[in-house]
Amino acid sequence: MNFSQHLATLKTQHLYRQTKITDACCVDFCSNDYLGLKNHPQVIKSFKQGVDKFGVGAGASHLINGHTTAHQQLEESLADYVGTQKTLNLYHQGV
Repeated sequence: MNFSQHLATLKTQHLYRQTKITDACCVDFCSNDYLGLKNHPQVIKSFKQGVDKFGVGAGASHLINGHTTAHQQLEESLADYVGTQKTLNLYHQGV
């Protein structure tokens, strides 16, 4: 079976997926954007500030050289919020 035949089979079995783009306002329960923050202006602004300050990636695994000041600040802020010492490890590497 070639690729075209495979696609035709999927279509006849109603298993062929298509993206539908609509301008309708609706609540999206099927994405990972549960809180609807992906286009929130403050989130976008904060993201841009973070990119300017920290760059776009750690550059390595957390245990090698990828633990940045951003990670450290997040761990400390969460520990303060929870009311514990900084004992959190948010970036486990399976070791």
